Amino acid sequence: MARKSSRALWTAHLKGGARVTSSATKSTRTKKGVEKSSQRGVRGIILGIDPSLRGTGLAVIDSRTEPYQLLASWHG
Repeated sequence: MARKSSRALWTAHLKGGARVTSSATKSTRTKKGVEKSSQRGVRGIILGIDPSLRGTGLAVIDSRTEPYQLLASWHG
């Protein structure tokens, strides 16, 4: 059996039809088993770091309120 590319696996996963198989067990993940994104995550203050080659970017985001607030950012 030919292996699927990473791109094909992600496409199938995002469409809700990804299948996880192994030699021991086989299972199918359906839309009913996927949590809604509004129920996931953490409410708090987030530090985001972008370690790019040309310079580092930092951001501090407050996710305790809706909409999220950018508290500080820096690029250097």
